[in-house]
Amino acid sequence: MILTIGAVLLFGAFLSLSNRLMIGNNQIASQNEYYIAGISLAQSIIDEGKTKAFDQKTVSASISSRSSLTSPDSMGRDGISEQAVPTIDTLTAASPYSSANKGFLSSIKFNDIDDYNLYSRVVNTQRAEGYKLKVTVGYTSETSPDSTSGTRTYAKKMIVKVTSPYFPKSSSSGGGDTLTLSYVYTY
Repeated sequence: MILTIGAVLLFGAFLSLSNRLMIGNNQIASQNEYYIAGISLAQSIIDEGKTKAFDQKTVSASISSRSSLTSPDSMGRDGISEQAVPTIDTLTAASPYSSANKGFLSSIKFNDIDDYNLYSRVVNTQRAEGYKLKVTVGYTSETSPDSTSGTRTYAKKMIVKVTSPYFPKSSSSGGGDTLTLSYVYTY
């Protein structure tokens, strides 16, 4: 009888430990899924930038001097009404007559990399909503891309920061983690 009670207690302890391990593994798997989705969303903005001209001055022509490039203080949208994009870009629905306008307006309206400076996007996926992406673009040194440059160079660095209510909370800041991806475009 004592042996049976001991076996039941041992089995119960083993079952409880196994259950905690499986719950922990499921939680880690879900968090990784949210991180992978965030990385994919940030990479999509970087890839979108790769399809654009290096600078407003290089949209339709070549340049031979750095002084022809956009001033570091003027990075961002060019102020052209055709480039009107909401402060926070969200996915637009396709017209019933054309699928050409489906997507984020940045992909349609922006024509060079620095148009993405101070750009924001909110993305809702099938599994999680509320991914917030914020982009900054600035000149960087060609030889030291981790640094910033206050002067015109032939290298621009895009930094995309992603936050989500589904990222785990950071104990030091009290908020959720922030994913950061960066890419250097060269002319």
